[in-house]
Amino acid sequence: MRTFPVRIVFAIVFVATLVPVSGCAPSMKISTEPYLERRAVFRTQLTRTGPAPQEWEPVALIPNVRKIEYPSGDLRLQGWVQVPPEAETKPAPALVYFHGGFAFGMEELESCSPFRDAGFVVFCPTLRGENGNPGNFEFLFGEIDDAANAVRWLADQPYVDKNRIYTFGHSAGGGVSALLSLMDDVPIRHGGSSGGLYDHGIFNDTFAPFNGKDASECAMRTLYGNQRWMKRKHYGFVGPADYGLRDSLARLKKERETLGRDKSLLVIGHPKGDHFSSLEPALRRYLAIIKKENILETR
Repeated sequence: MRTFPVRIVFAIVFVATLVPVSGCAPSMKISTEPYLERRAVFRTQLTRTGPAPQEWEPVALIPNVRKIEYPSGDLRLQGWVQVPPEAETKPAPALVYFHGGFAFGMEELESCSPFRDAGFVVFCPTLRGENGNPGNFEFLFGEIDDAANAVRWLADQPYVDKNRIYTFGHSAGGGVSALLSLMDDVPIRHGGSSGGLYDHGIFNDTFAPFNGKDASECAMRTLYGNQRWMKRKHYGFVGPADYGLRDSLARLKKERETLGRDKSLLVIGHPKGDHFSSLEPALRRYLAIIKKENILETR
């Protein structure tokens, strides 16, 4: 009988919870108040506290990978960074990659090999409550502060070209990368995701540490309802067979059409595959977009 690592089993369970169940999601309205103004005064009300809801194992280092700590408020959080040798003398572009699920494993870094092979610094941070980190799991709220601080930390490193920092995430990490497009004080050119375009329907009782039927809580945690407040482009990739995201993708597209495509900074692509198999082609498409931009800039 075939067995699967705990991380993969968890990811499959997580994706299964995305299949919409009628009546579980709160009704959400598109707010006319800027996202950052709402976020500045919002205080999440956690119904349970503790670490992220995923088992994790100590991460064994592989060659050319450094384990670091970065500050996020009062927290010190773990991350793993891979620096190409040439970046020690000439700063290189960088990708901040947000892992799927709620725990990091070295295979997440390995999945970024297209960027590594293209000479990018690759940084995989963990967020509050993950992998033994301090802090409570908040499911896409406080974690966005951590993600922003991870990017800021990376921008301060001498081996990084701070004008060419990008983010990408898979699944829940894609939701993190997407939400960073709403932040105005993070040194990112733009971001991307694979299987991470969620709406409020994701916040069910299985994982949400808050009242998932509270529209005000949900509105802080998704790109849906907030597209008009995006500060930079986000390239969201969703495979045609990623059925768990079907309804949320339809809502996001409808919101984009209502705004007008020229007013939305969300770009949606559909590489082949499901929630998992679409990750590799999505990463390669995103890398191709970046390379094309760089060619145009040097002309």
